[in-house]
Amino acid sequence: MSALSQRAGVFAAIAAVLGRSSFPQAVVLTDDQKEQVHAILVEEFVAGRIELKSANIRTREAIIKYVPGLVNNWVRKDPNLNGNQKYQPKNPGSRTGSGDEQLKNLKALLATLPSGDPNRKAVEDAIQARSAELVPKLTIQVNALPEHLRHLAPAADDTGKAVVAKQPIRRVATA
Repeated sequence: MSALSQRAGVFAAIAAVLGRSSFPQAVVLTDDQKEQVHAILVEEFVAGRIELKSANIRTREAIIKYVPGLVNNWVRKDPNLNGNQKYQPKNPGSRTGSGDEQLKNLKALLATLPSGDPNRKAVEDAIQARSAELVPKLTIQVNALPEHLRHLAPAADDTGKAVVAKQPIRRVATA
């Protein structure tokens, strides 16, 4: 028998603790229930009944640290546990570039330069340019917009599409 996926394992553990297999409303666990779910998952991981692909998480201690985040993740994302809601990330695009080697190395280089170094501005500009390259692009079907709103879209190409860089969400402080 093959190991369960982590998603299926979390669902099974929650179903076992709550004593049911269907959740029409979003699951909300008490602290005691969370502890029970965590304990079940730790034992299932240790026994190899739930898949664990990361080489960094092999000891019981590492699994114990990993499990609470895993449970929180799937309670938010799994429609079977979140009241059949489509998951919406709180800060979409906030991880853009986190895996980019060039950007990582530019930031590391910047950290080595003292604040008065004349080369610092060039590295900061390179970081800004690389970050802009990595921002996802949006395609707007200008012809699909209502006529009275088409003037708000950027200029479209011959196919009626306008491609624009997604703007990062900026939080505005309120009084």
